[in-house]
Amino acid sequence: MSTEPNDLKHLEIALAGLSPITARLDRDGLLHTAGRMDGERKARPWKAATAACAAIVVALGAWSVLRGPRVEERVVVVHMPAVETPTSAEKPTPVLSASENVAARTPAPTPLSTAQLEARWRVLRFGADALPEDSSPVKAGNGPPVYSLEHDLDMPRGSFKGLGDRRLNATAAPW
Repeated sequence: MSTEPNDLKHLEIALAGLSPITARLDRDGLLHTAGRMDGERKARPWKAATAACAAIVVALGAWSVLRGPRVEERVVVVHMPAVETPTSAEKPTPVLSASENVAARTPAPTPLSTAQLEARWRVLRFGADALPEDSSPVKAGNGPPVYSLEHDLDMPRGSFKGLGDRRLNATAAPW
């Protein structure tokens, strides 16, 4: 059989009777704790820098509020020539140029009440129902003449007749 000495047989039998014990050491927990401790050690400078920046912001805010507005005193010296007062015997006569004479004779322009301004006022006050039935924006004698689109495009009269139906069925431009 075996050539082993008998004194080791007793040890072998004793070891065979033993059962393995579960490990008391949690490998995942150990690695998690080690990583957390290493992260805390590396985060200390960042936490300190954040606290320092917050303290600086609070100090500057308090300083700017408590300091109040800055007042600077400046001395400004203005040299003005002496004003000569005319004597009562001599009254100066102003000499006006030709443009000043014309400007002095023409009165200052006053804003006129135009039909457009009156219509605008009525619409703002009473709504669109306040407009008259004939509300063409340009009346005869007020402003430039109004021509038809055919005239502006140098087309013969009646070129756009019959386009009303097509225009109603048109779709909006894609842009």
